[in-house]
Amino acid sequence: MIYIIGEENRKRNNQLIMKARELANCMNDREIKLLFLGNKIIDTYKKYEVDEIILLKNSAYQMYYDNEKLVQTMIGLINEDDVDLILFPSNAQCRELAALLGARLDRALMTDCTNIWMQENECMGMKPSLDGTHFSICHFEGEKPYLAVVKNVESKVSAPGKKIEDIRVIEAKGSGSEDVHLICVERKEDAKKDIKDAEIIFAGGRGMLNEDSFLALRKLASLYHASIGGSRPVVDSGWASVDEQVGQTGSFVHPKVYLAFGISGAVQHIAGMKESQYIIAVNNQKDSPIFRYCDYGIYSDANSIVRNMINLLCQTGDK
Repeated sequence: MIYIIGEENRKRNNQLIMKARELANCMNDREIKLLFLGNKIIDTYKKYEVDEIILLKNSAYQMYYDNEKLVQTMIGLINEDDVDLILFPSNAQCRELAALLGARLDRALMTDCTNIWMQENECMGMKPSLDGTHFSICHFEGEKPYLAVVKNVESKVSAPGKKIEDIRVIEAKGSGSEDVHLICVERKEDAKKDIKDAEIIFAGGRGMLNEDSFLALRKLASLYHASIGGSRPVVDSGWASVDEQVGQTGSFVHPKVYLAFGISGAVQHIAGMKESQYIIAVNNQKDSPIFRYCDYGIYSDANSIVRNMINLLCQTGDK
């Protein structure tokens, strides 16, 4: 049995389902179950080509995540189903949930997997180093189920079968944490949209030169109601947050338009944005690798282009 923890993004769910189908084909056609975490059934949870869809219902889901209750409920399901592998998407809640479940079960957990496969009856995984300069290939050991947090996995295997409409609802039960108690919930008023869901991304790299120039890029992105992204050097410099990092050690994005300003095009960054529908690159280095991947390239100073675009938009009244 393979479990997949789903999220509201249908495209990313289907990526995990296809990867699970590929793995199941190498595991005597194991069944695949898709588990959602929430407090009600929504349309995004329906019509997937799996053997069963389950909603682990948590009435407090919209306010906070009670992962202790979810873990206790999941352990009961795992014991019933004889689960071999659990695939988690790479988001904040699921990374925490995977770590907690792995600790409670005392099972192997592999994080940040960019690929996972079966080799001679062993489950293998690939993950990048923290600096993104190389990859490690690992294999799971110990008792099952194995746990893997995966990001941007690809599979050429289709997921044939009937699309499931019915959803089994299970109330998450348990004592919760005895040592940690919720006091209050505070929401950030300026909470940003997840960059992985953005349709337009303005991304800046080391070529923006300084924080003031990157702030100008932020302003330009806001004028287009777009999201902002950055390469790892930009994040390391403190100009952008970790949530805004695009690349092997950041987020994998699939926008309609990705505009790269002052980004050279290191392989680690390209891995995170190469699936964009259109890539537009602005760089003053003719031999920058980014020009080999872009649909449109502009050989010019990124800072000048950004400031000229802002001035043009402001002159036309779009402030």
